[in-house]
This record gives sequence, structure tokens and C-alpha cells, in this order.
Amino acid sequence: MLATKKQATTTTEDNTYQITWEDQKKINNFSRINVRFNELEREITDLKEELNKLNDASDEIFISDNISYVVGELFVEVNADQAEKLLDERKEKVKKDLKDRQKEFKDIENKMKELKANLYARFGSHINLEESK
Repeated sequence: MLATKKQATTTTEDNTYQITWEDQKKINNFSRINVRFNELEREITDLKEELNKLNDASDEIFISDNISYVVGELFVEVNADQAEKLLDERKEKVKKDLKDRQKEFKDIENKMKELKANLYARFGSHINLEESK
């Protein structure tokens, strides 16, 4: 039902809507950033879990003398000072990654709110931008 290259017509029970190329670009953009939003949500959860595990590992360092630290697929014996240094470096990297992901998440969330408001104003209840979980 393509009316022109830049406009399509959609008929619903009570209204006919002209979907412009700009409308379609906004819908597609919303879809793309929604996928990234969900990816970031999972990444943030994973990073928080990793940070908790690293904090637990830091607490356990003082209990043991010989510590096996995982590097790739290898276990390397290190002393408590070396292990603490390695864990601190890893924690800082995870914290930075987490902060970056949270900033991107917030930016995307704001963009999604803006697009939702625009698309709902244009199409009302005839468009569904909410996720079903």
C-alpha cells in the first residue's frame, strides 16, 4: 500500500494515517535504539555482578596465603599484594565500563522518551512502542 516513495497509507478501524518517510525513519530509529537499550541493560547487570564478585574476591584475599589468579584460561599463583593490585586494576576497569554504559543507557533512555512522545502524539494509540515482557 505504498502511495508514493515518501508516503504510505495505513487504515485502522476508525482513522486513516499517512505515514511519511520522516515518521518511518523515527520508528526505525526507535527500534534500533531500543535494541541497544536492552543490550546495555544486560551489560550493566553483568558488570554489576562482576564488580560484586571482584569485591568478594578482595575480601577473601586476606584469608588465604596462596592465591590463584585467573589470567585467560590459566591459574597463576600470586601473593596477596599482587592479587590485591590485580583486583584493584580490574575493579577500576569494570567501574569505568559500568559508568560509560550507564551514561549511554541514560542518553538512550532520554532519546527514546523523546521519540515516544513524538510518535504517540502523531499516531496516538494506533502505535505500540511498549515492550511486552
